[in-house]
Amino acid sequence: MLSKGKTKAYSKVGKGWRHGLGGLVVLSCIALLPVLCWAGDDDFDFSDEGGGEGGDDFDFSDEGGGEGGDDFDFSDTTNPDDKGKAAANVVMPSGDKPIIAAFFDPVDETDPRVLDRLSDALLQHLAEFEDFDTVTGIIVKSELDGMDAEKRESCIADPACVSGLAKEFSLSKVVIGRISTVGLERPRISLDVIDVPTGAMENFIEFEASPRVKGQEKELRPAAYKLFNRKLPLDPVAGDSSGKGKKSEGGGLPTGQLIGAIGAGVAGMALVGVGVKFGLDATSIEDEITKGRGNGMTQKAAQTKLAEAQDAAVLSNVFYGLAGVAVATGVVLILIRPGEELADDQNQRSEVDFWVNPVLSTEGAGVMGGVRF
Repeated sequence: MLSKGKTKAYSKVGKGWRHGLGGLVVLSCIALLPVLCWAGDDDFDFSDEGGGEGGDDFDFSDEGGGEGGDDFDFSDTTNPDDKGKAAANVVMPSGDKPIIAAFFDPVDETDPRVLDRLSDALLQHLAEFEDFDTVTGIIVKSELDGMDAEKRESCIADPACVSGLAKEFSLSKVVIGRISTVGLERPRISLDVIDVPTGAMENFIEFEASPRVKGQEKELRPAAYKLFNRKLPLDPVAGDSSGKGKKSEGGGLPTGQLIGAIGAGVAGMALVGVGVKFGLDATSIEDEITKGRGNGMTQKAAQTKLAEAQDAAVLSNVFYGLAGVAVATGVVLILIRPGEELADDQNQRSEVDFWVNPVLSTEGAGVMGGVRF
């Protein structure tokens, strides 16, 4: 049986190890970060390519910093004459297919640049319909903008009036999008499709949108298909050469996400190996102490060996915990695809998030995790 002196000796040696364990866990977790970031490059980034990390999708700031210190400038500074010139320069499709025009119309103080981005995204999605040609809706919007405010408000709400303007350009359909952001927790987007020959509204949908513009641009694709009562194809968008959103042929996962999952699994197995090594060391030292008692091992030597065994056992638990984090991360990357999109059945954004944390105490180590829906 070891004496009190042994316990004090162990406390001095073990305390030094415990002070260093926190740093070891932090360094090990940092080593896993490249795997997680690599896996997230394909699908997990919904920030605007033009913004900084974690930044907003668009910049509302007033670069001029006018008098009074106004932080935001929601005014449309575009010259109306420029809009008219842009409409005059629109090249109409020359084929025999019916033509769809689409644009987003302002309903509140949403930045005009946002409306332009959403209009472009909507046109891009509508261009997937092979039985239609598409053209920018600025040709119709410029006619509306030429009216006084009261007449414009009355006309934009009347499908027959909009159809009258669209007939001048031989359009078949006009899609009008609207986004409301003021006073809402999350933006709401609505889409109207007007049948020009009959002058009637053909369909209408409305949904709660992502708070970010890039997410809204993506959500417009399933919305466009729903608006025209078409089934959304399962294949990636044709002509997407950026590589983003492409799925791996075997498992249906984005390539980067699959590589990240494999990397996390490999890291987990390596950490398990390190944990096993320290566990075997602890067992070996304990056996050495047991045998040494019968071979005249001194009390001081026994205390030192016992401290080494205890430290090896704690390190073994630490690496087992880190291995659990890595393996759990790999499993989550395979089974869960975080993101935001328009749900096909409810027209709502679906979110899935997960968390994993290593836990370390004087009693040992482990891992905690969970999933948020």
